[in-house]
Amino acid sequence: MSDEGQFLIFRCADCERCFGGLSAKASSSCPACGSAAAHKLIDRATDDDDLQRRVALANVPSELRKELGKRIDRMPVYDSGKKDEVSSIKLRSLLEGARDERNLISLSQLQEALEKEGINQPSAEELISMAESQGALIRSGDGVWLYLE
Repeated sequence: MSDEGQFLIFRCADCERCFGGLSAKASSSCPACGSAAAHKLIDRATDDDDLQRRVALANVPSELRKELGKRIDRMPVYDSGKKDEVSSIKLRSLLEGARDERNLISLSQLQEALEKEGINQPSAEELISMAESQGALIRSGDGVWLYLE
């Protein structure tokens, strides 16, 4: 069976760290140390998530590997295909709508606007924090922010 198009796990011939690739050609250089030696193929994976798990476990000391494997198997699977509940355009519109005539937004006004739209996530505090970090808001007082955009 050909190794082309498969998820493969290699052990570096020099530093002995494990890494993954899509084909035998991916084994040309170790991402940890840069070695171009002939690396040993140690395993195959079914998909990219399985590859990540197997590489991580292969780099854990053998005495910890079994316990870590059990813990990883019990972890919930991350759903990366889930759509955001609310678009950024909608959140920006809510921020703009919550402003008063002086461009000030209070936490309570924003919370009311979110509740009116039936939005639970993000919370008013989280939305303000995101807007502050992006430079759209600046704290003006206790529980009050100035809308800058």
